[in-house]
Amino acid sequence: MDFSGLSENREEKAKEWKEKLDGKYLIIDCESLVPSNYDKATALQAKPELQVLLSSLPEPRRVLGPGVPVTRDLRLNRLNVTIDSTGLIKNVSFF
Repeated sequence: MDFSGLSENREEKAKEWKEKLDGKYLIIDCESLVPSNYDKATALQAKPELQVLLSSLPEPRRVLGPGVPVTRDLRLNRLNVTIDSTGLIKNVSFF
């Protein structure tokens, strides 16, 4: 079975989302998903054009932050957004 096309598609989607989200701050508007050390105040101080609402991102999605436990289940269509403690988006990937 050849999965090369699937891998290329994931890479293209990741590149597209990195371009959209790079250097922006994630505003987590779903309280159950807030990492314990997430500083929402810093993210909210960013200019509006640098803010992205979590609810505006496609499902399935998850936020990866410092100290946040991560499951090892593989979902190739899941958007993973890695943030620092201020909400600054550091990486975007699909897995």
